[in-house]
Parts: sequence; structure tokens; C-alpha cells
Amino acid sequence: TQLFSVLLQTEEINYVIKRGSSYSAISTENFLFLDVTNYLAAGSSYDQFLKGYGATVHKSFFPYEYFDNLGKLTSTDFPRYQDFYSSLKGRNTLEPTATLR
Repeated sequence: TQLFSVLLQTEEINYVIKRGSSYSAISTENFLFLDVTNYLAAGSSYDQFLKGYGATVHKSFFPYEYFDNLGKLTSTDFPRYQDFYSSLKGRNTLEPTATLR
């Protein structure tokens, strides 16, 4: 939602499709976001979608809170370790989580 608020301040929104608390699509003149998980056939998963196109499936991390302005999207520098901190999780997302036994 941080990127969405930045888009509202800097771009004219063409359309937004929102279901509950998640965005399916956001469109501006210079930006189109489509959440592929909202367009998968019933009973299929994102993993199956990727495997169908020969892509490998692996866990990755994205520093959501770091992207608080559009200028950072054009940066060629990789975000710093501390930029992967999540206030929602209360920890750095690069740190391993404890597993339940």
C-alpha cells in the first residue's frame, strides 16, 4: 500500500481493482501492476503456474517498506540489509524463522 500511496501523489490512476485488502490490478500511464495469483485458474497455485512455464520456484525476499518513493524503483543499487526489516513481522525478513516442532 505504500507504493499505491506514492502513485496517488505522483500519477493519475487509470483504474484500480481491489478485493478485500489486496490489489489485483493498478494502472497508471507509466505503470501496470497485475497480481498473477488473482488470475490463476481455480485449483491451481502460483508454484504450478511457474513450473508450467519452466521457471524454478524458490523463496525470495522483497524489501516492501524500503520502496517509499518511485525514485527507488530506478536505482541500480541493491537495498541494504537493514532495508529488509519488516515492521509487520517485527524483524528482518532475511533472518531465518524458528520452525515449530
